[in-house]
Amino acid sequence: MASYRNRSSPIDSADEPNFPGAWLYSSGHPVLHLNDISQTEKQQRADSGVIDHVAFGCRGFEAAKRHLSEKGVPYKVNQVPNSARWQIFLRDPNNVEIELNFETRNETSA
Repeated sequence: MASYRNRSSPIDSADEPNFPGAWLYSSGHPVLHLNDISQTEKQQRADSGVIDHVAFGCRGFEAAKRHLSEKGVPYKVNQVPNSARWQIFLRDPNNVEIELNFETRNETSA
């Protein structure tokens, strides 16, 4: 994680207690989740690279779904249990999973 930190910027790293891996924070908000599966039983997908997935904190849940649908990008939606967090999962051209997280309690509509 030290290589991702720049002491002159607002980005820092920390552990998220409910998820494995490490998170990069900007101004106190999680912006990037790094998940290393090398020390787990989870197998690397044969059709994926060395990155299992990348997660981003986002705004505009409904707009994001509309945009992806208009572009014909397949995606899945998930609500994190017992929370106002909704997630959109999609794959990039290299088959890396992209996770978009939305705290919908901060939005006008979900």
